[in-house]
Amino acid sequence: KNIPRLVSEFISLTAQDVMLLIVGSAMGDEDVAADCRSVAGEDRRVRFDFRHVPDDLLLKYIAACNIAVLPYREVLNSGSVLMALSAHRPVIAPRIGSIAEIAGRVGASWMRCYDGDFTASVLIDAMGKPLPEMPGPDLKPYDWLEIARGTVDFYRSLREETHPQRNRKRYKTTGIISSEPSHPNDV
Repeated sequence: KNIPRLVSEFISLTAQDVMLLIVGSAMGDEDVAADCRSVAGEDRRVRFDFRHVPDDLLLKYIAACNIAVLPYREVLNSGSVLMALSAHRPVIAPRIGSIAEIAGRVGASWMRCYDGDFTASVLIDAMGKPLPEMPGPDLKPYDWLEIARGTVDFYRSLREETHPQRNRKRYKTTGIISSEPSHPNDV
């Protein structure tokens, strides 16, 4: 997750009216926590909570911040991006994996993406931009019910393409679970 690099780049900033809060478990990698503490040294602008943090407390931490920083080196998907956006916080993250797609949907005011290595200039640039207007970003495409409906529609379209002549029963969707057909061939 490149957290020691985040700490290193943050402490190089000269601004004294900023704070970096690193929250969450290092997932058994005690070296990451030790590296972060070592890099931060005595800089009082950097705070750590390396415990496993329950979602309700994590949302409070996110709400206390102006911006979430996720300086991944590699990532395909990030629940942390969606969590921060759902808490109406802009995100600094690399333009890689699904983050690029999310940035395209929610816009540059919510996703402050960068290319290449994470640097202090990425922080300075992102922090220099005004906070986005409320309400928060449109995250409807990432809603579980929307994803389930899209998935069901996709499979129905495949079924219709392979067997268009069959007369099929339609089942009402309630929530995410559909009524079960009486026989597997009825699907």
